[in-house]
Amino acid sequence: MRADGAPAQNKPGQNLKNLAENPKFIERFDVDGDGQLNEAEQAKAREAMKEHGGQFRERAGKMREAALKRFDKNNDGKLDDAEQKEMEADMRANLDQRPEMKKRLDTDGDGQVSDAEWAAGREKMRARAGERRGPAE
Repeated sequence: MRADGAPAQNKPGQNLKNLAENPKFIERFDVDGDGQLNEAEQAKAREAMKEHGGQFRERAGKMREAALKRFDKNNDGKLDDAEQKEMEADMRANLDQRPEMKKRLDTDGDGQVSDAEWAAGREKMRARAGERRGPAE
């Protein structure tokens, strides 16, 4: 996050650099097994990231459409504060049906998602969404 509170913007190639330090990432793309990603391996990794990003954007768009259809009571194409709160209450009430999400949010491992854990998860999601969108123009 920048000093002005806006999400930090990564420099071109920064995501790949960060991932290239992750052992699982290296293992996945290090075809020659030398523990590093050469140019060809980096190109494959970049292509995979682009594909994954496109899939993410598509899935996020579908999820947004479904949320609007279900919770946008005044049909203005966005969720106002009350509609947003209704959606979040519904998501929290149904966390047991989404065990992976619950596991990510339950940072203290007690099997419950506290208000603080929920708020932290929401802020992380908003920050990631802001980083994916890039700077406002």
